[in-house]
Amino acid sequence: MDKDIFCKEINEVEVPREEVLQSIKFGVSRAVQNASPKKRKPIIKAWVSAAVAAGILMASSLIVPSFSRVLADSPVIGGWYADFNDVVGRSLEE
Repeated sequence: MDKDIFCKEINEVEVPREEVLQSIKFGVSRAVQNASPKKRKPIIKAWVSAAVAAGILMASSLIVPSFSRVLADSPVIGGWYADFNDVVGRSLEE
């Protein structure tokens, strides 16, 4: 019984259809204008580029012993390449 009365009252409420549709369109257009593009992709591209560059640097130092020796003598990253600057690589170079 209460359900029937409730449905009857809801159906009697007047809703301005055009105003509701217009406000929905306005809200959607405002959301589109305020949407900012995601800036995550350039950051990911930068990290991937740095990782690829580091990988190429490591691979070239393992392949070319003279390059490994030069990197081992550098002050900043010399500690990382000290292990690669071995006697076997130097004898292969000669």
